[in-house]
Amino acid sequence: MRYGLFIMNCAGDGVRVTNSQNICIGQYGCGVNIAGSGKHGIYILGDETKHVHVESSMIMDSGDRGNIEIAAGDDIWIGGSNANQRNNIEFQSNGVGVLVHGQNTNAYIINN
Repeated sequence: MRYGLFIMNCAGDGVRVTNSQNICIGQYGCGVNIAGSGKHGIYILGDETKHVHVESSMIMDSGDRGNIEIAAGDDIWIGGSNANQRNNIEFQSNGVGVLVHGQNTNAYIINN
């Protein structure tokens, strides 16, 4: 059984983080479950964004822009070094699970 926050079939982004610091999305035993978003499952952007952690979550079948897009930010973690920090990232038609871009973007994608 999955516990945590469920975001399903929203027209825009499931979760959007813009110019924010010290954000944790999901936690062991109660992750974030995102399915069927119209744009992104999770969208992280903004030059002031830093220390964002996405763990123990399920992101699947989001819209045409990908399940997770990191367009800017520093110290962005998708997953972690512990097995209980794994994410389940699945993609369907758009072919993008995680997209990272931006000149000064620093992201770590580990153990998913």
